[in-house]
Amino acid sequence: MLIDSNKSNPAKMVNNYIQERFDIDKFDIDDFPLMPHGKLLTDSSGQQILIFYDILTDTVNYKFPRLKLD
Repeated sequence: MLIDSNKSNPAKMVNNYIQERFDIDKFDIDDFPLMPHGKLLTDSSGQQILIFYDILTDTVNYKFPRLKLD
């Protein structure tokens, strides 16, 4: 049985996802421990995206925080 090394390592899956899709020099990246292997990316204008490992689907997923309207 062959095991995909990325599939067996959710932290590596999240890091690879970020590196393949984002210019990491333009984001502050913080751990977000409320989600599995969660990372909160913030750009220079303050916009954020939460990237995390989804244990139900065995994939990397993302969410945008809700915007606060005045």
